[in-house]
Amino acid sequence: MTDLHEEIRVRLRRRQGRARIVGDLLKDGNYSHLTPAQVAQVIDEVEGEPPEPTPATEGILITPHLTSEELGHAAADYLTRERAPVIVQGALRWTRPDYSTPITDTGALAWRGAWQRVPWHDGKRVVRRAPPCDGVALEAILARSPVVRAGGVAWTRDGWVSTRGVRGDYYCVEDVHDVLIEDDPVEHLWELFRDFPLVDEDARRRVMAAVLTAICAPAIDGPMPAFLVCAHNPGDGKTLLAQLISVLADGREAVVPWHDDEDRTRELLLAAYDEPGRVVILDNVRGRLGGSIIETILTSTHIVGARKYERARQYRTDKLIVITGNDPRVTPDMARRVVRVQVDRGGELPPVDLPDVLAMARARRPEWLACIRAILEQWDRVRRQIPGCRSYEAWSGLIGGVLGVDWSPIDAARVAAEHDPDALAWMPALEALYARQGASPMSVSEILAVTGRTAWEGLLRGRRGTPEAQIGAALSTMAGRAIGHYRIVRSEVQVHTSDGLRTRGRYRIDRLGDNVSNAVTQDDDGNDDPFNGR
Repeated sequence: MTDLHEEIRVRLRRRQGRARIVGDLLKDGNYSHLTPAQVAQVIDEVEGEPPEPTPATEGILITPHLTSEELGHAAADYLTRERAPVIVQGALRWTRPDYSTPITDTGALAWRGAWQRVPWHDGKRVVRRAPPCDGVALEAILARSPVVRAGGVAWTRDGWVSTRGVRGDYYCVEDVHDVLIEDDPVEHLWELFRDFPLVDEDARRRVMAAVLTAICAPAIDGPMPAFLVCAHNPGDGKTLLAQLISVLADGREAVVPWHDDEDRTRELLLAAYDEPGRVVILDNVRGRLGGSIIETILTSTHIVGARKYERARQYRTDKLIVITGNDPRVTPDMARRVVRVQVDRGGELPPVDLPDVLAMARARRPEWLACIRAILEQWDRVRRQIPGCRSYEAWSGLIGGVLGVDWSPIDAARVAAEHDPDALAWMPALEALYARQGASPMSVSEILAVTGRTAWEGLLRGRRGTPEAQIGAALSTMAGRAIGHYRIVRSEVQVHTSDGLRTRGRYRIDRLGDNVSNAVTQDDDGNDDPFNGR
């Protein structure tokens, strides 16, 4: 009768009634010889058996004597073990199985998804409804999780990191296999940038500084300047250059459109700081570049802010900001916070046979990262300060140690002068005047005869009087100021007129000397510096 007992056990587990069990078994050919009373007797025997011991369910045991605080800490232990949490930008993140979205409270999607998967049981069966202890669990996890920066392959204080996981105070979100580079790593890496129409004499240093800043951000304990990639005309490659730097550092681009509304810019920047990428591109700046938000970010290591529908928290401003624009108007304070990289094709269209550098960067990224690693491993780890980098000493020490100190990445006076709103308005007239007359003093009438009125139309709006009087007033207002590469110098002469002796102004346009040396520097062995030039 053993088989019959087992059959009845199975049917009882299915919650079948006694009458149905008896009827079904009597119809079965194996048990048709039995009477209903015999089947009922076996059912009584099975129901009288002691219950089988239930194995303990894996997970967190709920018993009446455990408090919500104890259950919360038990859940925190489980989530810490299974999810490997870290704190990035003041918010919790899971790193297993993947890098999650920020968790600022128990309503966050990443938290709710993990909380619903916590296994609870009462010793016999799974408990589907979790006890109300999620707030306690979140606080416990926040108290024990490491505070880290996050990003891709990086150079940290402990050296090169190219595998996923926590290294000190840095969490690497990607795995990149190392590649052996046998030739000069600087020249090898420069293959990506050689076709850009770079203007600066020290353009190679400026571009390499941008790449190294993004990769070495975890090793820089201080604010970092922004890089301003500017051009005179669309299509010169400024956005492409910014994207290329971003792909090298992060494997992707994070482009933030520029807004004149500071609140909107702050919201977008905070969203970008919540991402694991280390390069943020502020693309296509129009109008005035500056303002309290961007200027504060570039001179601070931490800011306090709140994204929409979130509570305020602290953000670490450890990302490289690359700004692009055509002749942006830069405020004087912003000019002290940017390293300018100029591109200019002189109004010509780009050649049709240019390589697809973004595709090259993505397809061969381990190779380019190996070049960067080789450059950094050749560095003697001595930090050397570049002159003129006030407020950016930590950044300057690392970049100066790798690239040398005999250059001026931040030239605030020149950037402010050339990107001043007045300079952008005056430059066409001053260039036309200097090209025809050089630095010869001229009267207003002579200036008007040389340039014509059309060159001055945008500068004379709102002024009254004859064209000569309008131009004279405008020139007198700007006399003595550095406007781009020029300075207007005013002198006075006495002239005889029908009304007697009169004082008249004469104006000279001086071209200011360039303050960037064109000489190729050499190292102590007399070899050309590999980072110099274009």
